[in-house]
Amino acid sequence: MKRLYSVIAVLCLTAASVSAQTSLLGTYKPAETAKYYVNNNYLSGTGVSSAFHLGTPSGGLIADGVKGTATFDIGGGYEKLSFVMGPSVIVESSSSGNSIVTIKADGRIIFDEVMFAYDPPRFFTLDVKGVRQLVFTVVGGSVDPTFANLRLWKAGQKVSNPNTFYPKVPSGKVKLVKELPFYSVNSGYVDSVVGEGAIRSKNQMESINVSSKEYDSGLAFSIQQALMGKTVGDAYFWLNSRFDKLSFVVGARDNQSSNASVWLVVKGDRKTLYEECIRQNELSRQIVLDVKGVESLCISAEYRASDFLGGMTLAVVDIFAYREGDTSVPTPGTINPNKERISMLPDVCPLMSSIRPFSVRGVSKASSTLFEGESRHYTFSMGGVKYWEGLLLTTGNTLLGDRIDSYAAFDLAGEYDWISFDAGCLSKRSYMDDDNLLIYVDDQLVFDHKIYSTWPCQHYKIPVHKCRTLKFARRGSGKEKQTIIGVGDIVLYRGEPVENDIFARPEPDSPYETDLIDFCGKPYFHYNGRFVSDLTSFSMDDCFLDGSTITRSFKMKDGREINKGFMLETNIPLGLENVTVMDAAFMLLTGVGASVSSSDVAAYTGVSGGASGTANLGIFLLLNDSSNKQSAAAAFNPMGQYESCTFTVENMREYVDEFAQVFGDMTKENVLNSVKLNVMADQVLVGEYWLDNKMAPLTVTVPIFKCRQLMFWLECGDVRSGQYLFHDIKLSKEPCHKQVPISYTPGSQGRGGASGTASASGDSATSASQQSGTQPSGSSASETSHSASAAAAGTEKAAGTPKGSRKRSGKDQQKVEPRVEWEVKNYYSGNSAIDSYLRDVNNVWKSVAQYREGAYDMPASSETFVQASDGKVYKCFSFVDSRGARLSLSDMISKLEDRIDEGNSLKDKIATAQLGVAAAGVGIVNLTSFQDMASYGKLLKIAPKALKQCSADVDLSVAQSQAMIDSFNVYRSLSLTVDGKSSTDTVLILPTGSADEIPQVVQMLEYFNF
Repeated sequence: MKRLYSVIAVLCLTAASVSAQTSLLGTYKPAETAKYYVNNNYLSGTGVSSAFHLGTPSGGLIADGVKGTATFDIGGGYEKLSFVMGPSVIVESSSSGNSIVTIKADGRIIFDEVMFAYDPPRFFTLDVKGVRQLVFTVVGGSVDPTFANLRLWKAGQKVSNPNTFYPKVPSGKVKLVKELPFYSVNSGYVDSVVGEGAIRSKNQMESINVSSKEYDSGLAFSIQQALMGKTVGDAYFWLNSRFDKLSFVVGARDNQSSNASVWLVVKGDRKTLYEECIRQNELSRQIVLDVKGVESLCISAEYRASDFLGGMTLAVVDIFAYREGDTSVPTPGTINPNKERISMLPDVCPLMSSIRPFSVRGVSKASSTLFEGESRHYTFSMGGVKYWEGLLLTTGNTLLGDRIDSYAAFDLAGEYDWISFDAGCLSKRSYMDDDNLLIYVDDQLVFDHKIYSTWPCQHYKIPVHKCRTLKFARRGSGKEKQTIIGVGDIVLYRGEPVENDIFARPEPDSPYETDLIDFCGKPYFHYNGRFVSDLTSFSMDDCFLDGSTITRSFKMKDGREINKGFMLETNIPLGLENVTVMDAAFMLLTGVGASVSSSDVAAYTGVSGGASGTANLGIFLLLNDSSNKQSAAAAFNPMGQYESCTFTVENMREYVDEFAQVFGDMTKENVLNSVKLNVMADQVLVGEYWLDNKMAPLTVTVPIFKCRQLMFWLECGDVRSGQYLFHDIKLSKEPCHKQVPISYTPGSQGRGGASGTASASGDSATSASQQSGTQPSGSSASETSHSASAAAAGTEKAAGTPKGSRKRSGKDQQKVEPRVEWEVKNYYSGNSAIDSYLRDVNNVWKSVAQYREGAYDMPASSETFVQASDGKVYKCFSFVDSRGARLSLSDMISKLEDRIDEGNSLKDKIATAQLGVAAAGVGIVNLTSFQDMASYGKLLKIAPKALKQCSADVDLSVAQSQAMIDSFNVYRSLSLTVDGKSSTDTVLILPTGSADEIPQVVQMLEYFNF
């Protein structure tokens, strides 16, 4: 009881002391004022009463130079003055700026402080003993100071700060933003996350997703690139020295696509407590900081990097302040916020509708590239198949030419062992491009496969080893126009993959006989080379009609109109048109010369074509050859329902080589301008036919073996083809027993004679041949037919026999075009455009010849088998020169990289030379004699081939150099450290392989001379 009385007594004394205080504003009126305001006062964003604020000399729209002042006559009867001062800054205002504030007592300065816009309220006590007059002044600056709770104390009174301004917060841990609001933020750069139903202003949001988890409290910093200066967002909290620890979760908002990073800085009373670069592709992390004694806490985000004019929304969420002794402080580090939720998912489940990606990248926004199974009517198409769950990887270039890669990253929480998926190129794209699909598991590359734009979708299964992060990615080709790679039907598995019906599709309604276009619609890829030209107005809309209206039709050269079908036309553009082989990767199967082998044909089409060559280098050159020959193709998906296809093809528009017309070289070959048509079913060649300018309509039936890809491919010859229309295309479930080619026939074979016969073949000839079971006379490019057993093998192939399993015939080996020989001499025609172009060709030819002579051969190697202390055998491997001296891997790689750089410079030189062909061609008609026109006309016909051959030679050398670098790096990646002995730049310790013949006696590793 005595203790209770004591407490009551103390409280009474305190109350008496407080009641003895004299309120400055309640007792005295200011004698003089300027920019003095007593209404609507704020103290660090908090509304207060019994206060005043002063304006600054630079305040308002126009700086008037008038200083805010307030003069009080207090009579000299007080000893102390106490008050709280802070910036009169309302919430969501700019936190930049400051002011100098002074207080004079009878003309003597007793207070002289710099007040910043982001300062919290501060308590001050001043000695005013005997002072008769107080003058408050804003000497300069841009921030209005607010003075509140101004008290005058007489002698003997104890000065205290009741601090009635601090927000009432819980006694335990305190959630910032919700329970302890910020007092200042950068308006426009910081939004508060306040939870459902609490939206009060445009700078507030209900929730934000970080690493696939939704948070309902915290801050969202919208940091963008600025053309000038820097973009910074910050938020200030008044901790009032009441807390010991601070924790928060930080990460980029999910599914942004600007390749951005942001600096996050946390300061306590202007001292840095934490700073780190946060990237948009990283998982969220838990941060814990010591804030003991901190009055003001600042959380700040500053732009670091992104795509041009890009940026990032950085989330700082679940911000908690803890008092001393609180044991609920979390553990810092990368967190696993979805572990519990994902652990409850089935052992076999779809990825997209179960786990959202936390980071995406690409040309298109995430909302356009993610398909999460919300509806089976919201789909994307690959290979003519619709997918309602999956993702699209879109790549391209920025305005400044920087390459934009693409990825989608998921947090699997360490729960799954395998995935399965389909991958292919997006349907109904009119330009072709191949690129690699990459898959990273916990940032380790585990899958790197080429996705061919002309192939049907492929199904894959790969282990993911209970990873945290799974990322599907592609780098992009760097070209202006690029295709889109899709990944669909992604399924997660605990344990190994098992059969499932998660993405089961019903069998399509398929009549016994039907029209191909009615059944499939538009081709799922349709390519005509001229479409990719930057100089022509060629439109793919004019290349396909579905028969839905008679107002649009193909106009045939005999006056007929056909309103259902598709058109194919090959193209050889001028170098000026900025079109490269990468626009037709798979299409370069003819006319490239020695750089394309039959193995390349098989790689891109599944069609065997004679003797094989160096597959890897050949494929590389196929993608990078500069011949600019662009074939044409269209593909449909009959959904595995039909056995045969009957179609009619005819010439709609003729094309004759301009050079042949100018120089009167109108041979039968040039007049006919024949072109080879290949028909393929699931990448199996089922028909080859020669078409030409003068042909009669050709109708044929081919077996398609219930395929899922029916492709019509028009090869490109030495000149651009005419336009060929395919119409009256019928599908049937009736098996077709027509024989199909044994192997692919190169386009260089049989061009003259076959085309002439094909021109004569018409509907009647075709009909008769079908009835008799033979091919139309002269219309087939293949001289050899299948037997019944071979046809059966073709059916087996269509059903899924591995590609390349068909036998090849030695007599069907592909013929290659001879190399061009260019004579370097001083050409003088009298026309500057022609002479300049030929000089450029001369220079290129000489430079490439020198470059080829400097080829770097793969060095010999030396290996010694050694035994480690545990008895295990390794081999010490070195590359050596002709004298046996060890070579440095770094030096060899450096030399090869220099050679690649030299080759790329040559490619630029070749490209520049190619630009002159157009002006030189115009210059031909300005020559004075027909003899000169004929002579230089032939040179201008050879020169582009010479440049293309030079480009191919450089490509080959560059490819060989890169292959050697890759080989060296593979050796490096396999090198080991054993018994404290580390591999060096000249000696690699490698594991032994099954092919190694290990001698009975080997040297001990510890005695090997490195």
